[in-house]
Amino acid sequence: YLFDALVRLGEDVYRLAKQRGMDYVTLTDHDSIDGCLYLLNKHPDLDDFFISEEVETWFPDTRQRIHVNVFAIDEKQHAEIQRRRPNIYDLHEYIRDEKILASANHMFQNYRMRNSPRHYFEEMLRMFDVFEVKNGAMTSHHNRLIEDLMGVVREKRGAVSLVAGSDAH
Repeated sequence: YLFDALVRLGEDVYRLAKQRGMDYVTLTDHDSIDGCLYLLNKHPDLDDFFISEEVETWFPDTRQRIHVNVFAIDEKQHAEIQRRRPNIYDLHEYIRDEKILASANHMFQNYRMRNSPRHYFEEMLRMFDVFEVKNGAMTSHHNRLIEDLMGVVREKRGAVSLVAGSDAH
């Protein structure tokens, strides 16, 4: 019963996103593509919906946790992503080699000073070109911090893309 209710919610999210003018829609559940697969199986004609997920991964030396969205993946890629997710460097290597679009999400939500802020930020910039700067579940202070940091990065480096999300899992 609970699974059916969650699936209906996914359909509602899709419908609402389209009503609000979104050209493409995806669901990014934590470490799962079940909702995406169910929606596509139930509505195989959707050409504006793609499979994605939010992956929880860690820096191996500090166990610093980070969330990464991976977009437009398939079931085989999902399985390999899940296999590699315990180590952000292994995960990054795979998504880079597969040319999977990925974003670093709410970078400082779980930051606990396990490594220097500069080293952490430089590693994230080395691995990602897309960063979440607006998140409906984060404080405005967190969102503003990330947006300000990305503004500085854009001035110095250029090529960085910004995304937003609801984080409504």
